[in-house]
Amino acid sequence: MKVIFLKDVKGLGRKSEVKDVSEGYARNFLIKNGLAKATSEVELKGLEIKKAFLEKEIENAKAELKVIAIKIGKNDFNFYPKIGKNREVFSSIKKEDIESEVLKLIPGKFYDKLKLKIDLVKPLKSIGDHEIEIDFGYGIKTKIKVTLKKQSD
Repeated sequence: MKVIFLKDVKGLGRKSEVKDVSEGYARNFLIKNGLAKATSEVELKGLEIKKAFLEKEIENAKAELKVIAIKIGKNDFNFYPKIGKNREVFSSIKKEDIESEVLKLIPGKFYDKLKLKIDLVKPLKSIGDHEIEIDFGYGIKTKIKVTLKKQSD
């Protein structure tokens, strides 16, 4: 019996996946517990159309995200931490600081889909330019220039 999974079932199937399972298991466990429902040809066609639409939507989002990544890569990100007389930095620049500046340049519709990862092992504590890699997810990466500068008095 073909069923469409309504929820993820460990070791058997994921949500929206269509699988063939024994009729007894489907009726007595999966359908009874709201984990799956029996399929019809109409539902299968609808599911295929929905899947194709989602794939197209993801491809469009990736294309837009690539353009955004290129634009962000062209920006310089300047930070002005407190600096002592001997050019020692008193407050470091962390991933969160860089992320908040990058997110200001990203349209709101990407916030929930974005898997932003900043390649920064330890906080920045030295004056000057630093090249940081940002991974947007979906295989899209860019490098940005982060500059720590002394505040003008």
